Amino acid sequence: MVSNKVNKSYLHAFIPPPPQPHAIADTGATGHYIAPDDIISCTNITPTIHDPTVLAANGHRMKSTHNLTVPLAPTLSSQAQQGHLLPNVNTGFLISISKFRDDDCMTTFSKKDVIITKNDKLIIHGNHSKVDGLWHIPPEIHPSTLHTSST
Repeated sequence: MVSNKVNKSYLHAFIPPPPQPHAIADTGATGHYIAPDDIISCTNITPTIHDPTVLAANGHRMKSTHNLTVPLAPTLSSQAQQGHLLPNVNTGFLISISKFRDDDCMTTFSKKDVIITKNDKLIIHGNHSKVDGLWHIPPEIHPSTLHTSST
């Protein structure tokens, strides 16, 4: 007779480490979209007046609750650093590649990494994940409380 009991002292060997915070370089995103848990040293966090509604890949619509500035690189224009807080997004912090294109940046995706340059200078570098096939950019995460201002 085979025992169905599991030796619990070995379970720790099968528990993966917690995921590291990361941003995903997204060629399909029309803006930078951030979940509340992923706020990264964002500034100018204000409630949205005309909230954009985002259509997710699964067909669900999500409404932004706040606009914010995402300081991704000092050479980016203020427009290229504008983002939106989406309370229901659970894919991580999505970085819009189209916003970089509109700011005269060049983005190169390769088998191993993503490189974003502006005026021939490297501004952002990320790695291609063999686990999920996406290009991850590790943002500097700061625990933050969402501060709102009335307008």
